[in-house]
Amino acid sequence: MTTLSVGDDLVGYRIVRRLGSGALGERYLADHPRLPRRDVLTLPHSAVGDDADARARFARAVDIASSLLHPHIVPVHDRGGSGNGGGDSGSDGVLWVSTSYIDGSDAGALLAQSGTPLPPHAVVDIVAAVSDALDHAHAQGLVHSDLRAGEILLDAQRHPYLTGFVLAGSAQPADDQAQLARTAIDMLGSAVGPQVAEVINRARAIDPEQRYRSCRDFAAALRAAFGGAENSVVSSPTVVTATSSPTAVPAPPRAVATPPTMMAAPPTMMASPTPATGGPIRWSGHPGTLEQLRGLACGAFFAVTTSTDPVDHLTMAESDRSIRKIIRRAWAITDTASVVDTTELLALGLVTADYDAVLAGLAHTQPGSPRSAMRLDPAAADAIGAAGGGDAARVRTVAQAIALSRTLPQQVPVSTAAWELGQAVELVRMCHRVGLVEETWAWAAIIDLGRRAQQRYADWTAFALGFEWGRALASAEDARDPAAAADESCARTRPVLTMLLTDPSSPWMRIPLQQ
Repeated sequence: MTTLSVGDDLVGYRIVRRLGSGALGERYLADHPRLPRRDVLTLPHSAVGDDADARARFARAVDIASSLLHPHIVPVHDRGGSGNGGGDSGSDGVLWVSTSYIDGSDAGALLAQSGTPLPPHAVVDIVAAVSDALDHAHAQGLVHSDLRAGEILLDAQRHPYLTGFVLAGSAQPADDQAQLARTAIDMLGSAVGPQVAEVINRARAIDPEQRYRSCRDFAAALRAAFGGAENSVVSSPTVVTATSSPTAVPAPPRAVATPPTMMAAPPTMMASPTPATGGPIRWSGHPGTLEQLRGLACGAFFAVTTSTDPVDHLTMAESDRSIRKIIRRAWAITDTASVVDTTELLALGLVTADYDAVLAGLAHTQPGSPRSAMRLDPAAADAIGAAGGGDAARVRTVAQAIALSRTLPQQVPVSTAAWELGQAVELVRMCHRVGLVEETWAWAAIIDLGRRAQQRYADWTAFALGFEWGRALASAEDARDPAAAADESCARTRPVLTMLLTDPSSPWMRIPLQQ
């Protein structure tokens, strides 16, 4: 196996230091070739690189792992190596995979350093977070297969991240549950009460049929065995599973000149949460209400990628001239009436109805199929378009992108409305900046958009999935190669969404969608 030294270069990555050896292989901290960040480069053991079948399994596992978007899973960014179709490769043909760098420690190292078991409440919370991550991966057809304390990374705030998915082999989801139970005992120590022991033993039962139905069920039983230990490390978000059936929404009505139904008076102001520090997302500490901040958080993607302004503030720092150009060219907005009409149409869904109709049609005709296995013939596309009152050509384009994309998540969202709700939030901010709408109306619109997001999504993870799909399908329209356009959109969108779901300073980490 290739060994790298400080200062060495691998496909543009400059090695900063060796991090150690893991189950997959040697791990190195490296400077990204183009972006101002550091990633972890892992070079698989020789057994993987020397065997063609092992290389192919490695490539497939990395491809699936890269689509996992979850606050407790370390994001996988890229892979390479000659002969695996993975893009760049070093001159020596070495296999590699790049993942996010979690600045902290891992549960195994924490145990070794302390020399004593972890507090029960900390273990319960770590198990809950990891269980949620595992069930999310299982829904995408990926099994971890080598779960142990060293694979659970902890940042400075003790936020857990599960790594190591690219080793997935022939194991079953129930095997992950048994390994998680074993890891829980490692963290708790062998001296546990009878109720806890009973839960652990069931999760490790020899017959997989005797184990819990899911890792989440195991985590819930463990918490109950400890008497409902309060969450003090992390909270375990609810993720919409791949078996959730998308629901088509009605086609939007024609534009009207009257304002949308929103709050007419400015909400009462109250103090915001303590501003977060560190990380790439600016948090201004603007004294907005929880509902105001939740609404603004729907447009956080745009605030992070296209603006230098804090994501929790209504105002914007761009010049009036540049903003007027954007809204005139993108939305044909020139006056207050057009702002109101466009915002209302985005809130109702200009394209969401068509996208959701296709997703609902696919889920109905091919239940349980992973996204990449879904197919839709032209006649069925025309029927779905006619039934939903949508454009048949758009339906066919969307179906083509879904079937042929290599990057769209395997998990199908409950709706793609998040894409248009996010656009509407940023549009309101821009129009307020250039004086086309009053502050009272702007805040009422922002709050309304946040409430619409609450009605459709269980949490920000589900919102992010709907946003990624919506943006990708919008990019596919009018493209010569819809699938390639969708893949390019995902490549640009996913890192930002991952940051929003994991960075402690992110509004999605600070402001719950459901409360």
